[in-house]
Amino acid sequence: MKEKKVNQKVNRKRNRKAISSLALLVNMAWPILSWSQSSDSVTLENVDEKVRLLERKLELQAEEDDKRKSEAAIVTAGKDGFSIRSADKEDILKLKFFQHVDGRYFFDDGANKLPNTLLLRRIRPIWEGTVSKYYNFRLMPEFSGTFSILDAYGELAFWPEARLRIGKSKTQFGLERLKSSQDMDLIEFAHPTSLTPNYDLGISLLGDFSEEAYSYSIGVFNGAIDGASRDVDFNDDKDIIGRIFALPFKNGDFDLLRNFGLGFAASWGHKEGDLANTETPTYKTEGQPTFFSFRNVADKSSAVTYNATTKVIGNSAAILGDTGTVRAFGDGYRLNPQGYWYFHSFGLSGEYVASVQEYSKGGVKLGSPVLQLTTQAWQATASYVITGESPSFKGLKPRHPLGIDPGDNGKVGLGAWEIVGRYSGLKVDDKAFSEFADPAKSAKEATTWSAGINWYLTRNWKWSAEYAWTEFKGGASANLDRPEEKVFFSRLQASF
Repeated sequence: MKEKKVNQKVNRKRNRKAISSLALLVNMAWPILSWSQSSDSVTLENVDEKVRLLERKLELQAEEDDKRKSEAAIVTAGKDGFSIRSADKEDILKLKFFQHVDGRYFFDDGANKLPNTLLLRRIRPIWEGTVSKYYNFRLMPEFSGTFSILDAYGELAFWPEARLRIGKSKTQFGLERLKSSQDMDLIEFAHPTSLTPNYDLGISLLGDFSEEAYSYSIGVFNGAIDGASRDVDFNDDKDIIGRIFALPFKNGDFDLLRNFGLGFAASWGHKEGDLANTETPTYKTEGQPTFFSFRNVADKSSAVTYNATTKVIGNSAAILGDTGTVRAFGDGYRLNPQGYWYFHSFGLSGEYVASVQEYSKGGVKLGSPVLQLTTQAWQATASYVITGESPSFKGLKPRHPLGIDPGDNGKVGLGAWEIVGRYSGLKVDDKAFSEFADPAKSAKEATTWSAGINWYLTRNWKWSAEYAWTEFKGGASANLDRPEEKVFFSRLQASF
């Protein structure tokens, strides 16, 4: 508003100056006009009136121009993507996009069961924005593999301390899960993320205080199983998920712990699977082969049948109760302590997840008592930026992007280089073997050492390489261990 008034004042000053110059020219030419004028010639009063009308017309035109400028939308396109924003900044639409082009290369795969491949790991356009200042929205589909809608929610955001979110979104559970896919430390998730729900449909309340130094969330969701997303529920019960996180030194003067954060998340729900939807998870390695799954085999027995029409006696397989099929049947909960610390060029993060769920065997009728199983996973990640930039939970921006910087005496930028290492593991409850999981096909434990390098060419391009080595306990016949998995990854990320 203040800027608008200043513009109007400048325009009026310019108009007065132009009109004064015009009046001066008229007065200088008046003797000539008086000498040559006829009986119906112009009078001085006529000229003054026309000058006043012209001045008013110019003022109205200036006001109309200012009004159009004040109502015009502002369109921007730059390093942060594309956006359309209203002049009053109360409405905004942002268009973003990112994709991951990956390569996987397995070593010591004598049986050739793990093919080396290139793949489009993620293709995600993003539409997000604000309407009428207080209503946020976000839509993010996934085009790689099977098309799906990941984010699709609206948010009432009258106060930063309390925002009501309705729709499908990433659940507020798991430290690594909440990190943007564009800012991952390594190419694939660590084992704890296999135990966390992914995108789910629900209603949640979330907010932050003291410039995001303290945050919380609490919500009710359909109830996705470990490592999965969900659009619809398969029973009447819902999951409750809550999380708190604190950066206690963020606004203080102690620089060493300014980016030190601790948090805790928990969930609770009830599930009753059936033959069509057993509600049982599977666990995968970083290379994505499955190394643990529950039994899903129906017990069958031969039965004698007689067809009265054809008078033929035959044998058939009759399902006696599907007692070999495992399904979730009862209460379940998860616990997730988590934390990170970033200081100068160094970063450290870690978390632990315990997933507890009651299971039983059977479809038509239960074949055994309910058994409570606990699966545990953990990870610790360390990173260091060789080129001196400061990493954070929300990513890293290169100080000198790749290329020639004309604003810095033609200095050549090399981007930012980061090295990363991680130790991660997952252990299944011993009680799951051998009735609920086949020990010849499912490992009891997997531990993975990973090391990688990230090259941030610019804000919009990132190249990563990683080597992961996984050891197993169990998972092969004769009580032997499953062969180790050794895999090299590469990724090119494009985003805007």
